[in-house]
Amino acid sequence: MKCYGDTPITKPAMDYDSDENKVYIPIIQDKCVKEILEKVWGIYKSFSAWSLRNLTHKTGSPWDPSFERKSMFIDIPEEEVKEYYTKYITALLDEDD
Repeated sequence: MKCYGDTPITKPAMDYDSDENKVYIPIIQDKCVKEILEKVWGIYKSFSAWSLRNLTHKTGSPWDPSFERKSMFIDIPEEEVKEYYTKYITALLDEDD
């Protein structure tokens, strides 16, 4: 999605099948995953890259400690990212209930 730079993302993500040597739009089969992706897309599709960056670097996010130290290439533990976004997505989906 880097090609969008600081403009909104306007098309679905594409994937590449090296065996078939073709680019395609992935089809999501899992209903829960599809619900999450549709919700996230509905909320964030018009955000610019810079707006999304600011959102991910806000206080309390997994990127916050590295951003505070001005360390551009610090590894962020995958478990921290999973934990943060599991809570975030759960809260997002609970808004509809």
